[in-house]
Amino acid sequence: MTEQQLLEKYAGIVQFQVGFYNDEGEEILERIAPLVDISFDKQAYIEAKGRQKSSIYLKRSQTDARCLVLVEFMTYSHTLIVRCKEEAGAAVRELLRRNENKKIENTLIKHSMMNAIVRRYGLNIDIVDEFDLWNTVFKDHRFWWEYVHFDAHGLYDDDNSIYPELVDPIRFPITEDAGLMVWIGDDIDMSSLHLFHPSLANSFELGWDDLGRWHPHALKWEEFEKLYLFLTLRHPEQFVVPFLLMLRFAVVTRLEDVKAIARKVKVAWRSLGLFSEEEIEQFDRMVWFKPHFEWTQDPVHGWYHACDSPDDVYSMRHVCSGEFPFQALAEVMQAIDRQMDEASWKEAVAKWDALVETYSIDEDEHWLERRGAEV
Repeated sequence: MTEQQLLEKYAGIVQFQVGFYNDEGEEILERIAPLVDISFDKQAYIEAKGRQKSSIYLKRSQTDARCLVLVEFMTYSHTLIVRCKEEAGAAVRELLRRNENKKIENTLIKHSMMNAIVRRYGLNIDIVDEFDLWNTVFKDHRFWWEYVHFDAHGLYDDDNSIYPELVDPIRFPITEDAGLMVWIGDDIDMSSLHLFHPSLANSFELGWDDLGRWHPHALKWEEFEKLYLFLTLRHPEQFVVPFLLMLRFAVVTRLEDVKAIARKVKVAWRSLGLFSEEEIEQFDRMVWFKPHFEWTQDPVHGWYHACDSPDDVYSMRHVCSGEFPFQALAEVMQAIDRQMDEASWKEAVAKWDALVETYSIDEDEHWLERRGAEV
């Protein structure tokens, strides 16, 4: 359903969402029930809350099927979403504000947590699920800031760091049935790179990055370069987007031209026209500059990283577990070679050369060394 379709079907309906702790739910729902004309089934609520795994409590209005109360129970905290008629909205908002320090916004269309819950439990609830990421999210300063840092605290004092547009993975097909996906999720606290291929029952997580124990070292820079040049011609108007989305999954070793890479990353950020120089200077977290990192090659697996890696190297691309899909990844890279002739490579390289010529400055070359990117 598109934004416009949902707005038309749900004219006169608003949606609010808040988080709360275990012991607060019953009181909140008992007070909301008369405001929204949706009865509170206390027994069903207690049973749902008592289940071992995450679960939900869902109650719909008997008079207007568009209105509902939904609670998702998690281990430590829960999420409450209320859809109600606009005339009841002010009273519901005021009630929820007492249990929430942040501003309570209407999330029927924007920043809704409903999409993720609908996907997790297979619920029959109307949501906006048709998005134009290239002309919305990928042009948004806030999205990119959060994607770099995985943390919006201190920058934004609201509860709008929810992106229903990102519940589903961002697909970059190389062939009809194989390619890569960037999976971020509606709450930007991590990013993962997945491979899909006919030989795999499910997509395989090649690597992930977060603020915990990350394992992002998935691609050789040579492979990443081949990938983003291929996608440059697939997305000629916004070719820096795939580059920036997948940048954190490529390793820069001492064998790469570090200065040229530093220039390329800097100009990609500048070309978005969203950030100041001071902000871009801090985006080195997206570049894994590891001079000591070494790839090993053998006839069976191709390139992999040795299992006895240094403590600051986190890669799933090794032969210790026998799980990494070496052959499937190799076939995806080979598919790029089959589709790109010499003229295509030159066209893609020329677009990047022009970008560097337009946006680069001399100080860019020493960015990674200046920032001390290897820690």
